Amino acid sequence: MHRPPPYGMAVYDPKAPIYKFEALDVKEFEYNDSNINADLIITLRADNPNKAIGFIYEEANTFNVTYSGSTICSGKFPSFHHGQKNVTMLQIELKGKNPFAKSLYESLQVSESHGKVPLTILAKVPFRFVFKDSKLRELSILANVTMSVHDMKLGKKTEIDQGKIDYRFVK
Repeated sequence: MHRPPPYGMAVYDPKAPIYKFEALDVKEFEYNDSNINADLIITLRADNPNKAIGFIYEEANTFNVTYSGSTICSGKFPSFHHGQKNVTMLQIELKGKNPFAKSLYESLQVSESHGKVPLTILAKVPFRFVFKDSKLRELSILANVTMSVHDMKLGKKTEIDQGKIDYRFVK
């Protein structure tokens, strides 16, 4: 015998959104043994498979691209409403002029010569769940994404091999 959920609650089968980095457009990428200058545009595909749950993302206060623990560039995750059963494509511009150690310079040259540059994205993105028409309290996602980027040439969309995505929710 099939029983209804307790207290008359409906079952909504919540699912986590699916994120995929689709492309990286290199507008500037220059480095030497003391500095790195970068201007990158990352295209992110955000897929919300939920029928009754949406998300409102606030502008991120932390969105950094790093190489071997050193920041290459930073930007802002855009604020947007991610509705139910929706796919949204986002373009995130990341810029930076940062100090760069000689050892990192040599390591990056080797990575580029092999055609795969390992990068990490570190982000803190505040958001709210939207259940039907009700906004719930704000939380943040702390994300750590590893990826390899092929052929970081100026003015060219490069191929991305997305690696591991670690994330957790914080108040």
